[in-house]
Amino acid sequence: MKILEEEAISYAEAKEIMESVEKETQEMGYEQKITLDFLRSCVILDAESAREAKEELKKEIPELKDTHIAMILNILPEEEEDVKIIFAKERIELDETKMKEILEIVAKIRPEERITYKPFGAAVRKDETASEGELSEGETKENETT
Repeated sequence: MKILEEEAISYAEAKEIMESVEKETQEMGYEQKITLDFLRSCVILDAESAREAKEELKKEIPELKDTHIAMILNILPEEEEDVKIIFAKERIELDETKMKEILEIVAKIRPEERITYKPFGAAVRKDETASEGELSEGETKENETT
């Protein structure tokens, strides 16, 4: 396999691509199925909204690279601290006005309902005050092997 072109895309765009691959092919590979399952379970943004926001971010803040825009669209930051975290290890520094602009653009496309991805087999306590004897749904005691 030879890579001809590489482009940073958002999860929403990747989901759209994977769903079109699923429709076109008779059988998907294991990795493709797992990827599509992940994208379906955690992507709440549609590809068209992601593309529109991508163009607006490119236009309004030209110093953003495609990788930065993809991270912004995947995370959908809600506060300036979230934006700072995205750019913590990057060489680009954004002032407050640019961070606020990013947040305004994201706020236009962010759906009200948020989905939290729970990997297969993950166990989460119902509440943090649960006693040691109480287990949440799907959780088992490690000592119960007999």
